[in-house]
Amino acid sequence: MARQHPITTEASSGAGALEITGLSVEYVTKRSRTRVIDNLTLTLQPDEMLGVVGESGCGKSTLAYSIMRMIPPPGRPVAGAIRFGRHGDLLSVPELYMNRLRGDRIAMIFQGAQSVFNPVRRIGRQVEDVFQAHGKDRRKGLERARELLKATQLDPGRVLKSYPHEMSGGMRQRVAIAMALLLDPEILILDEPTSALDVVSQAAILELLVEIRQRFHVSLIFITHDFAVVSSHADRIAVMYAGHIVEIGRADEIFRVPRHPYTKGLIQAIPNIRGPLRDIRAMDGEPPDLSKEIVGCPFAPRCPEVMDACRSYKPELLTIAPGHEAACIRAAMAEAQ
Repeated sequence: MARQHPITTEASSGAGALEITGLSVEYVTKRSRTRVIDNLTLTLQPDEMLGVVGESGCGKSTLAYSIMRMIPPPGRPVAGAIRFGRHGDLLSVPELYMNRLRGDRIAMIFQGAQSVFNPVRRIGRQVEDVFQAHGKDRRKGLERARELLKATQLDPGRVLKSYPHEMSGGMRQRVAIAMALLLDPEILILDEPTSALDVVSQAAILELLVEIRQRFHVSLIFITHDFAVVSSHADRIAVMYAGHIVEIGRADEIFRVPRHPYTKGLIQAIPNIRGPLRDIRAMDGEPPDLSKEIVGCPFAPRCPEVMDACRSYKPELLTIAPGHEAACIRAAMAEAQ
């Protein structure tokens, strides 16, 4: 399928790639200033599936909203840039231009498939609304929707005539994916897309996303708190903690040889159903209060490998192997030896 660029038609070697540099996001009220993302740098490659993993409150969803420039008030980006091919910095382009990019070049599926839909309109009408909002032919939109619904293994005739409440959770999630792809975006962001589904439906959605990526050549950012969900499907995994990326690398390598203690803790909490039985270990403590200044490594109060230096020095991401980075003093010391 040939990709069309209604907003920018000039070819670009960087088209489809997303580069985030030095992003900081704060929620500011009269009583507090909370930095939920702090100096974050991240790159998404064309046709890549990038998993973003971490506990609730670590900044994953705020990262997604930042890319869409939809951070709910009183949140706002205070530093950094989000560059998207020839479209420039998404944090500084005019709002009208950003409105055209949303859904057209970058699409997002929010938490809870039900929230994507208008409960009193049939799916077919909602498809027409999407195309009308972007100034496109509604009839062609329905043809595109039928193609995508077939690709998601659904019956277009039934779905387009249905109201959202007439479909199961798994069906709604598939329809949400199809609707996000209606305008052929280059990037699709999925925020906890499987959290409300049973295990069987989760596996089906993950397999579907792999097929969708290959067929439609779309880059995926898959946000989840469940390490096991993306460990076997993502190309790379970025582990977030307290608004920082603490480890990033190829999914197989991070799962096999995690270098940050927080990543190790997440993996140790996954039940092993395919190999020898082992104890499941929960991490002690709670994530830090981001409204207060954090001195040293944010994970230090919970870290089983903490050293005195960790309490005063905040480590930056360092390359510890080709394509593998970690923000940990011990990992850096081990690499230096």
